[in-house]
Amino acid sequence: MPRAPLKEGTPKGASPGSVDHVREKLVETLERVVGYKEAENLFEAPYDFRYPAATPGLPSAVFSCFGSSLMLHVERANETNSNKPVILVTHSLRGYYALDFLHRSPLPWCRRYVMLSISVRGGPLIMQALASDLARRR
Repeated sequence: MPRAPLKEGTPKGASPGSVDHVREKLVETLERVVGYKEAENLFEAPYDFRYPAATPGLPSAVFSCFGSSLMLHVERANETNSNKPVILVTHSLRGYYALDFLHRSPLPWCRRYVMLSISVRGGPLIMQALASDLARRR
């Protein structure tokens, strides 16, 4: 079932650096600069990172609901944007869940609908720390 538009429930003037503030600024920029429109070709599929994704093959109601919601949003964004591939933008550790979702999705579906998945704040910092730690160990 599709989620509400992005800005619904997002407090205006949220604390700088908070998830709500980051989301608010990202949405404003995507609408103003790129021309995306909320609930037309800009959607949210929130995920509570406190619920880990289940091991592949095992049930997980929360992750399954997230995957279904995200899949519907990706397909709708693709349709309303002249069938152009979709860019998934995530925040912090939710990028790992989006990546897990993509790994569990059929490859033909991914090739047709998704061009890129990126993480804003948090996730890249963790990857940078891991990469620099691995480089030091060599």
